[in-house]
Amino acid sequence: RGGRGSQQTKVSAKRIRFLPPGSVEFERVLGKGVAGTVSLVPCPTLDGGGPAGGGPGGGGRGERGAPQAVGGTPGKVRLDSPLSISKEGEDARVIEEVLLPPELCPGGTFAANRDGTKLGVWIKEGDRLLFDAVFDVAEGACRVAPTVHLNPASTPASDGAGGAEDAPQDQREKK
Repeated sequence: RGGRGSQQTKVSAKRIRFLPPGSVEFERVLGKGVAGTVSLVPCPTLDGGGPAGGGPGGGGRGERGAPQAVGGTPGKVRLDSPLSISKEGEDARVIEEVLLPPELCPGGTFAANRDGTKLGVWIKEGDRLLFDAVFDVAEGACRVAPTVHLNPASTPASDGAGGAEDAPQDQREKK
């Protein structure tokens, strides 16, 4: 088949072993019930490049027909209280801002024009958010994640060990 440059190499794996559950870390929780202010609004994009619902692979429409973000430029959230990350043998790194991916925006997205080729988000700069802060090991970046907290935790790195007001709603009802 073809010349030297067109030869394809096949990738194969030998001696495959299953790793113990929990031994691979994809993300590390830095803080639960963290509060922050939106400093840069994310810019979502549609899958398929065409109008919402008209492109291949669903065209970025959700199950109810609403436009759905599938990427784009992440926004930023400035933390009320800085967090720190430390690795063995290295100095602690202070985190003052985390990324806000468009697909994690509160309220989701909406069609910003009539033909549905542009998306908007319901949040704006200056809005306050409550979230869990996580470190994405693969990307090496800190980002927001959904939280179960209704109020900010007493300390940014607390794992819900605060008082009853810091506990998720379902835990308060059980007490």
